[in-house]
Parts: sequence; structure tokens; C-alpha cells
Amino acid sequence: MATKMRKKASMRRKVDAFLKITCAIAQNDV
Repeated sequence: MATKMRKKASMRRKVDAFLKITCAIAQNDV
């Protein structure tokens, strides 16, 4: 159970970082 939660948290962190990078690239393009 704990490992599942940890995996979910790490996935969310990766997605968060990915979205931040994508937003930064989008702003730079504009």
C-alpha cells in the first residue's frame, strides 16, 4: 500500500515537472 502511494506521488511529481517544462517552452515560443 505504501509503495503504491509512493509510486503515485513520484508519478505526479514527474508529470508536474513535465507540465512546467512544457509551459516554459510554450511561453518561450510565444
